Amino acid sequence: MVKCLLAGCGITFLGAGGLAFMALAGSESYSSTRLVFEAAVSGFIATLLGGWFLGALLWIVFGARENAKRSANVAVQHYRDYWQERQRASLALAQGVHSEVVRQDLWDWRIVDDFDSVDLPAMGL
Repeated sequence: MVKCLLAGCGITFLGAGGLAFMALAGSESYSSTRLVFEAAVSGFIATLLGGWFLGALLWIVFGARENAKRSANVAVQHYRDYWQERQRASLALAQGVHSEVVRQDLWDWRIVDDFDSVDLPAMGL
């Protein structure tokens, strides 16, 4: 979250400072030092007022993207486990295990729906 807030504040600072610099550059009453100072102050004020909002928006977007990746990884892992169990059952049938035993094993197998038991990586934002 801190990275997103810093990015939002940086974007706001540079954007507002750049706009203030361009707006004040046309005025001949400002020296170049004062022009840079006024642009920096304008950027700082804009950062305090709105930089946190842009940072929070970035955090929400990147957080939603990370959650979608995690959900997809969990679904792929469940499907991989399911397919591995089917392959074991097919191999067991080929080796002569009674079909009722294999059917019962496949019937008892289910996708884990308790997400506390699934090992997920921590969100790195």
